[in-house]
Amino acid sequence: MSEDFEDFTYFPSYEIISSHPSGGMFFNPDQRTVNTFGVDYVMTHFFSGPMAQEFKSTGLKPISEEIDLICDEEKLERALD
Repeated sequence: MSEDFEDFTYFPSYEIISSHPSGGMFFNPDQRTVNTFGVDYVMTHFFSGPMAQEFKSTGLKPISEEIDLICDEEKLERALD
C-alpha cells in the first residue's frame, strides 16, 4: 500500500515484536500478548524515527492516559469464566 498511496506510511511494529532476533522477550508468559517492555520499545523507535515528524505534523498527540483495551478473545474468555 505504501507504494501505491502517497499518504500511506508503513511502520514495522509487528516485525519488531515478532521477529526471531527478539527471542520472544517482548511477549508475556502466555506468548500471545505483548508486554509493556515490547510496547515501550516499539513506541520509542516510532517516535525517534522519521515517522515521528509526520505524526507531529498531523497535529495529533499521543494518548497520555491509560486506556483499558480488551480484544474480542479476552471478552470471550471472560464470558466463559
